[in-house]
Amino acid sequence: MRHESGVTLLELVFVLALLALLASLALPSGQEAAQRQALRTDRVSMQGLLSLARTEALMREQDVVICASQTLENCLVAAEQGASPWPGVLLFLDRNQDRVFQPEDDLLLRVHSLHPLVQMRWNRQGWITYQPDGTVTGNSNGTLALADVRGQVQHRLVIALSGRVRIESLP
Repeated sequence: MRHESGVTLLELVFVLALLALLASLALPSGQEAAQRQALRTDRVSMQGLLSLARTEALMREQDVVICASQTLENCLVAAEQGASPWPGVLLFLDRNQDRVFQPEDDLLLRVHSLHPLVQMRWNRQGWITYQPDGTVTGNSNGTLALADVRGQVQHRLVIALSGRVRIESLP
């Protein structure tokens, strides 16, 4: 008697169903990993931009502004007091001290677009101004909050009046 080896159709369907189930369980963790990585990347980028703004203000002895930007060409006026998220930022030397980027008057130093999975809000005016002595304008510390797509804050960049940045990462 001869035995043929192989897989029945029922066995094949069972294995494929099992693989589909395992893949569906792994998909949310992959999305969460992508979300965490996007938040980490933008946190590091913003920390670097804040450091650069402070350094440029000290070196050039002029105001340097970071403002919210939708188009990465001009400042977003509606970003007052955290009213709307900052989709991107402009970093520029504010020669006429009006806190509005004007290509004919100001020097654009950097642009940064935030990852679509990240929402960032600033709890002060629609801009951050570093003064020639490296300090920031305002009467108290300010906070840039980085949140996931559900709006849950994961990281805070607390900017002291001295211009220095402290990171608070939430569990």
